[in-house]
Amino acid sequence: MTQSNFEALAELNVNEHTEKKGNFTFLSWPWAHDYLAKLDPDFDWWPHDFAAESDGQILWPYMATPAGCFVRVTVRFKGKERTHTYPIIDHRNKSIIASDVSAMDVNTAIMRCFAKCCALHGLGLYIYAGEDLPQGPDVSKQAAHTIVVTNGKYQGQTLGELATKFGTPGLGYVKWMVSGHPDPVMREKAQEVWEAHAPELTDSDITDQLTDADCLDEITGLWRLLDSDQQAIFKPQFAARKLELKPENRDAAEARG
Repeated sequence: MTQSNFEALAELNVNEHTEKKGNFTFLSWPWAHDYLAKLDPDFDWWPHDFAAESDGQILWPYMATPAGCFVRVTVRFKGKERTHTYPIIDHRNKSIIASDVSAMDVNTAIMRCFAKCCALHGLGLYIYAGEDLPQGPDVSKQAAHTIVVTNGKYQGQTLGELATKFGTPGLGYVKWMVSGHPDPVMREKAQEVWEAHAPELTDSDITDQLTDADCLDEITGLWRLLDSDQQAIFKPQFAARKLELKPENRDAAEARG
């Protein structure tokens, strides 16, 4: 029995051609476009327009409803068309109301809708299999100290544990998250924890902790705890101490006895 186009595409492993956004995995649309276009010279796709005014003279590439905004895309492959409607959502996968929609939001939704249309043809369909399962807790409603870090060296630890049980490196990581984490909700929660545990470091405290530090993690953590003025003052001392604690330099010092 001849394998259908859908079956052939559905059997492909596309794991190397996906991208992770938060808890969700998306098929890479440039790769999907390239792959299907090479298989079918008549491959085509297009976003749908919607009437913005009652007379239909003005068209928008999205439709606004009381439930949120949506885009619609059709993909034609091997003579078959598949159409999908996709919500315009923010970084937390929450619907964006019409008054807050930007051109970039619309563009992102269209390309993700295109990728899902490709999945309806079979390409990467399996990666969407669990998207309708219940999602994890909404961290925006959680107490800041109970939120669990989901990646990096402190994966699995709560913000509260980082601030209280991992010494200077842990608290320094919380301070880094305030400005360095890509999720604004996590930055906000880290800010709450940081404000609750931020130490008041005098110059003497900094000097003592820098001298007592016995690994680079402690140096990095302490550096993150300083404000910009303190960093400017102590930058040379930190650089020198980091050199001393590098494994090769420490081994050489121990060898000299």
